[in-house]
Amino acid sequence: MNRFINLVATLALGVIITACSQGRQDPLGPNEQGGSNESYLTKGGDGPNLVITEDNKLSACQKIDEKVFALFFNAASALSTGPQKTGESVRILGTYWGYAIVDGSATSNQDSASFSYNLKLKLYDYSDSGSIYFGGNLQYASSGIFLHDRWVNKFMLVTDSIQFAGAYTGSIKFNNFRLPADTLGQLISIFAPAIILKYVDRQGSVTINSGGNRFTLNPYPVIMGPVLSAPDFGGP
Repeated sequence: MNRFINLVATLALGVIITACSQGRQDPLGPNEQGGSNESYLTKGGDGPNLVITEDNKLSACQKIDEKVFALFFNAASALSTGPQKTGESVRILGTYWGYAIVDGSATSNQDSASFSYNLKLKLYDYSDSGSIYFGGNLQYASSGIFLHDRWVNKFMLVTDSIQFAGAYTGSIKFNNFRLPADTLGQLISIFAPAIILKYVDRQGSVTINSGGNRFTLNPYPVIMGPVLSAPDFGGP
C-alpha cells in the first residue's frame, strides 16, 4: 500500500539520477545535463548488423519490441522512486551500456488502483544486453492497475523513432503502435499461438528502414476464422 500511496501525486519529474547499473560508471559528470552534443547511436558496429528483410522482419520486430517494452518499465520506475524536482529530467543507465534521458508525467488514482504514464525518452547507445543498441527518441502513453501489490500494464502506445545496431541495423518508427500485454502485464509475443493472437487488440504500425529495405506493418498477424475458446493468459 505504501508503494501505491507514493505514486498517487502527479510526478513533476526529478533530478538527474547518478546511480550506477551493475557497477558501470555514470556516463555524465555532476554538472552535465547530458546528450546535447552527442550522437544518439555510435555503438553496435561490431555486431552482425543483419539487414532486415521480408524473411526476418518479424523476428527483428519481436526482439526490438521486447527491448522497447522493458525500457518503459525502467524509465517509469526511475520516475516513481527517484527524487522529483520540476523542470529537470531523470537519467537511466542501460544495464550493459549507454543511457536515456527521461521526461514526462505519471498520475495515479487511489480509488481505482490505476496509474498512467506519459514519457519522452532520448536514448544514447542504450543497451541492456549488448546484443542491440538504441539511439533516438521514444514516447510512451501507458496505463495499468495495481493488483496484489503488483504493477500490471494494460495499455502501452509507442510513438517516435530510433536507430538500432548490433544484432540488426536500421531504424524503426513507431506509428501510434500498441504493444499488447496479457492479463499479467507481460508482452504478448508476435509468435504466440493463434488462439492468443486472435484476441490481440492491434493498433498502429511500425516503419522499418534497413539496408535499403523499407517495411510498414503491424507485426501482429490477423487471425481469421473461429477459435476453440478464449485464451487463458494465466491471470488471477
